[in-house]
Amino acid sequence: MVVVADPELVKLITVKDFDKFRNRHISIKLPPPNNSGIGAAVDDQWKRIRSTLTPTFSASKMKQMVSLIDESCQVLIGKFREAADTGRTIKASSCYQQYILEVLLKTAFGMEVDFQNNPNEKIVTTVRSSFESRQYLDMFFKSLPFSSLAMKLFSQVLVKKFFSFFNGIAMQIIQQRKEKGVDAGRKDLMYLMMNTVDNEGERKLTDDEISAQSVTFLTAGLHTTSTFLSIASYWLAHYPEIQDKLIEEIDAAFAANPEKPIYDLIHELEYLDCFFNETLRFSMAAELQISRHCSQTCTINGVHFPRGTVVVLCYFLLHNDPDAWEEPFKFDPERHRGPVKEKRHPYQFHPFGVGPRSCIGMRLAQLEGKLTLVRLLREFRFALAPETKHPDGSIPKVVEIRVENRH
Repeated sequence: MVVVADPELVKLITVKDFDKFRNRHISIKLPPPNNSGIGAAVDDQWKRIRSTLTPTFSASKMKQMVSLIDESCQVLIGKFREAADTGRTIKASSCYQQYILEVLLKTAFGMEVDFQNNPNEKIVTTVRSSFESRQYLDMFFKSLPFSSLAMKLFSQVLVKKFFSFFNGIAMQIIQQRKEKGVDAGRKDLMYLMMNTVDNEGERKLTDDEISAQSVTFLTAGLHTTSTFLSIASYWLAHYPEIQDKLIEEIDAAFAANPEKPIYDLIHELEYLDCFFNETLRFSMAAELQISRHCSQTCTINGVHFPRGTVVVLCYFLLHNDPDAWEEPFKFDPERHRGPVKEKRHPYQFHPFGVGPRSCIGMRLAQLEGKLTLVRLLREFRFALAPETKHPDGSIPKVVEIRVENRH
């Protein structure tokens, strides 16, 4: 195994010499059909799936997702309003997890759901138990001999159960849409994948591949986006001056362009983008590291990579290198614009990966995170709940917040 934390070497591995490091190293074997998900697929199958899906995540397609996200965001605002009116503390992680699960099942599966008001539905409890089981197993097996082998075996069981449940849902939806069709006005990812055809009018993805992509989007997006929102809420509450600056920027944008579509408006908010990126850098709500498999023996920048080497691109080290980031353990959104940003190596910061194998759902994740923050900050101010413990220089394991009505 070779761990890489040099931005120039990351650039060469992920872009210039990508053909030698095209496939990801997956430690847990995924059961069919999920081994054809875009994160696990290899070689020509991955290339075909990636090229097929790329137009699905274009800016124009993401604009079609706004109404689906906004439906659930309005429910979230109602929950926050109730908490503000009663003084109730919000448990950020569980609140955002239910919200993002609802959003992802709408956008990736095309399901009509209301999980925020029905947190005990089977899908919600299945997701919750899967993530909690993995966390408990991590803690338990690390104390045992042969912990990595034991963890791998038990993870295999959990993964198979989780994927089997959601594959069943995806295949049922695919079959229903084949039989009954779907509202052409509802452009969710399932609809877009099922309607992607080649020049002969044949679908580019099989049913199994569509199911695998839907489940991949769910598993990749749920924990990362809900964690991002939870941590972002903590920083807003912890640094009221940053919150004030964000609110000022958002309010000014709405006042100047009251009729502008929300998708276009949020992409003009520079300080929001800085806050978004600093939250990802500091807390790594996305990937801590990404592993690649070396398919050809090669030497790059003096580093020798024998064929079969597992190459770990360590974004945690890249994002906390004191030579690139002044006071790396200080939360500072301003480091993501102006001369400070320009003097950094362009491959020093990539929370969604980089190159042809970067996260294909980056635009959707950014839209979910930014749209949610804008909608919430238009209505509320965040404050830390007394229950939240915030050790110096680190993020609390449990984030509990209070919200106050702005109007």
